[in-house]
Amino acid sequence: MERLEEQEVLGFKMRRVVDEVERMANQAVAPQGLTFAQGRIILYICEHGGKCSQSEIENILDTSHQAVSGILSRMKDKGLLDYAFDGTDRRVKNVYMTPKGEGLYDGLVAVRHEYDRRMEHVLSPEERVKLFELLDRVFEHLHDEI
Repeated sequence: MERLEEQEVLGFKMRRVVDEVERMANQAVAPQGLTFAQGRIILYICEHGGKCSQSEIENILDTSHQAVSGILSRMKDKGLLDYAFDGTDRRVKNVYMTPKGEGLYDGLVAVRHEYDRRMEHVLSPEERVKLFELLDRVFEHLHDEI
């Protein structure tokens, strides 16, 4: 069996990129007292009318119910959001942005644009399109196997 160096394994390379993006993002939002996950939640809720369900957040973060509950609880303690059970379906927890949380939106968008620019400037427009196509293909293939 051929042994590949760790750096030659596709999954390893992809994980390194994701880890570096997450490290940079955590560093960028730390001055606002946020984590990368909290920033993603604020961006998502603000970009979806200021309200969403907890299960939507679980899906976009690809994280467990328990982990998201903890993140939301900490964000609520900071006054960034609020949540309540749905009036018609008690299984659904709706999450709402507060004015304090909404006030962070523009800064988070700027951080997102800056880091996208930093990653994209090393690729030509054609390479960027190709990278997106390849990543989508790998994701769909792996997702279909589950």
